[in-house]
Amino acid sequence: MGAPRLHDSAEDVEVFLRAICDSSYFMPAPAPNDRPVVLAILRLSHKYDVPYLYKRALDHLAADGWYTTSHDEESSNHLRSGVPDVFDLSPMCSLQVIQAATEVSAL
Repeated sequence: MGAPRLHDSAEDVEVFLRAICDSSYFMPAPAPNDRPVVLAILRLSHKYDVPYLYKRALDHLAADGWYTTSHDEESSNHLRSGVPDVFDLSPMCSLQVIQAATEVSAL
């Protein structure tokens, strides 16, 4: 029997495993993190049920202004309707965040 196959990108799996194995790699917000790292950890922590990383990724999005309320509060829609006032306001950035939030049912 061969090695198990994951259907996730190698880059996403790498940052996800680094976040699990190295506690200093993905520090809680407001520690800086690249958006692709946050989104990869958000998706994979949801998919593989790692709640502390999922919460931490959502906290990073909240710190960047993507969320209006804490994700711990009761609400079905935490994603802001407008684009936050952050450095990278490109349409691709917004699309990536919306796509990841939709994928993990965080909308």
